[in-house]
Amino acid sequence: MAVVSSDTLLSGGLRYGLLTFYVATIYVLVLYLGGVTQNHIVVPWWLDLLALLIIVPTFLPVHGFLRRSVNQLVYGQHDNPYALLSKLNQYMDDSAAPDALLPTLAATVAATLKLPYVAIETEVTAERPAATYGEPPRYAELTSIPLTYRTIMLGTLHVSSRGPHEHL
Repeated sequence: MAVVSSDTLLSGGLRYGLLTFYVATIYVLVLYLGGVTQNHIVVPWWLDLLALLIIVPTFLPVHGFLRRSVNQLVYGQHDNPYALLSKLNQYMDDSAAPDALLPTLAATVAATLKLPYVAIETEVTAERPAATYGEPPRYAELTSIPLTYRTIMLGTLHVSSRGPHEHL
């Protein structure tokens, strides 16, 4: 059984609720402008076709807009890499002890991107992560991102997605 987070349910429900409202509004508007009132029981076929011709080409752009807007509302700045880098820079500047840097970095990445699990593995501590935040969910696939400086391999960043079918 797949575990679904409340954020995923909220964002999906809100997005598809707004999409349903959009489709219903366009359909009712076309019927109203076409002269159909409550007294008409039969809707002319050409009004259904007109509503369909308006909804079909606009559905994907509206869905994309709603996805971005709802994700911004539910998850915050996770789609904005500049906001993440700004927060990381601030936390790294504020961190006094070098040994607290990696745990702070892992916690900041997890909190900013709202990820359930983040681990940082360095070349020195390759057998175990140098810093972790959270627990890896059973359902999520871990994504490994190499941490390099020019051509030097510094370590690996391991992160898990928020939900079973969500991509980073």
